[in-house]
Amino acid sequence: MTANGSAAAPYSIEALATEFMARFIMPTRKNPGEVHRTLKKDVFGPWRGRDARTIKPRDVLELLDGIVDRGSAVMANRVHSLLKQLFKYGVHRQLIETSPVQLLYAPGGEEKPRSRALTDPELTALLANIDEVMSRAPRTVAAIRIMLYTACRRGEIGLAQWNHFQLGGDAPLWRVPPELSKTGVEYLIPLVPQAVAVLRELKRAASRSPRVFPNSAGWPARPSSSPESRSAGPRPESGHAPAEARRA
Repeated sequence: MTANGSAAAPYSIEALATEFMARFIMPTRKNPGEVHRTLKKDVFGPWRGRDARTIKPRDVLELLDGIVDRGSAVMANRVHSLLKQLFKYGVHRQLIETSPVQLLYAPGGEEKPRSRALTDPELTALLANIDEVMSRAPRTVAAIRIMLYTACRRGEIGLAQWNHFQLGGDAPLWRVPPELSKTGVEYLIPLVPQAVAVLRELKRAASRSPRVFPNSAGWPARPSSSPESRSAGPRPESGHAPAEARRA
């Protein structure tokens, strides 16, 4: 360990997180890229090069307080939960002796379930103006339209492949496979003509790609060069990701 608390592998926070991703997250999560992005944004920056053995509860509190202070209380809770798993894994693998998170409360407080839903006039206004408002993000526009027309979850459309769809005939269908559905059970979504039209346009743009959004393994986005990002879950092209339509 160096004088400033930095460490070489296998005890750096990055080395611990890399092993955690490979041995725990990748085999168990549908969208492991979400975990990687959270670590990269909220953990690696403040703790870059830190020896994981030197991280104390006070360090964790300062990290989480910073997330809360920027107005992201819910994300602070997510990071808290992720760090609990990360350090518990480190204890299990005998890389650290104790977890600095084990006795800490969730910093964002109790989360209230979302109850807000768009009214019919709001939906009409959204569909009428979305192309103009988000003219620089056409793939995200297409994804939002499909979510509104089908009530799917963003991860379901973000990771969808063309062999999941039957666009022809009198009863077009979208088969959401178990590995993409939240419940782990396959189900069918009937496709209205508006959804079929959007999907046909996307298929023309996708060329020979098996994915509905071929430039990303998840939410329509600019591709990243890192393997972790290529396995990522949903992300928007720009701005904030929209709330899932109609369904929590």
